[in-house]
Order: sequence, then structure tokens, then C-alpha cells
Amino acid sequence: MERLVPSLQAAEAFLAVARASSLRVAAKQLALSPSALSRRIQTLEDFVGAPLFRRMPSGLILTELGCRYLADIE
Repeated sequence: MERLVPSLQAAEAFLAVARASSLRVAAKQLALSPSALSRRIQTLEDFVGAPLFRRMPSGLILTELGCRYLADIE
């Protein structure tokens, strides 16, 4: 059976990273390892079918889709 909504954990991970603009900071806030948090973000990106963040050397930046998704779930 196909999921119609993403998991709550993936949405929570997305919100934390979007607000912090940093995987490491968001992981600390959620008491997760950065790799575990990254997997949750990847799960959400797989669910929506597109990247929600651009990975930059200075941190993560929301894509246009990521900005729209953030507005929708806040």
C-alpha cells in the first residue's frame, strides 16, 4: 500500500533542518546523529520526488520546492 502522506518523523526532520539551515544543529536539537537525520530528509525527498535542499559547503539551502513545502506544513 502506498503512503499518501510522509512520515511524521520525516516532516519533523525537514522542519528542524529548514529552520536551522544546518544538519548538525538540527540533529543536535532532535537528539539524532547527523546521518540519521540525513536519512530522514532523504526519505522525505524520495516521497516528494525532488530535492528539498541544495547542499552547499556552508550548509543547506531550501530549494523552491522546499520553500513551498515549508510554507504548506508550517
